Amino acid sequence: MKKSQPKGNARQNTRAGEASGKATAKARASGNGGQKQAAGNAAASNYPGVVMRRLSRAGKPRVNARGTAVIAFSIAASGGIASVSLARSSGSATLDQAAVRLVRGAGPFPKPPQGAMRRFSIEIKGR
Repeated sequence: MKKSQPKGNARQNTRAGEASGKATAKARASGNGGQKQAAGNAAASNYPGVVMRRLSRAGKPRVNARGTAVIAFSIAASGGIASVSLARSSGSATLDQAAVRLVRGAGPFPKPPQGAMRRFSIEIKGR
């Protein structure tokens, strides 16, 4: 008959929670010396997602046309739409015009943070 072995790593992990530092340890570097740090770029990185969510909430054009229009637009520093243009036609003038109206109607957008992308293009599909 074999002797029963303990399951897992019980012998190896018995000391896992014990402290291993020294009472006289000193931090090598801490803080930033009282200087102001530059803001992170998370807001700038997330801004395209904010814009696309706003556009997705605007819905789809309510036209009975097939195809995909590509709309190029840029956002001003204030969050308003600076320019909107048809970058590629869907083949349907009705769908193209509805797509441009949809982008214009989605604005104004939140004010873009410094360094955020402000030029976009989006595909808008018909039915």
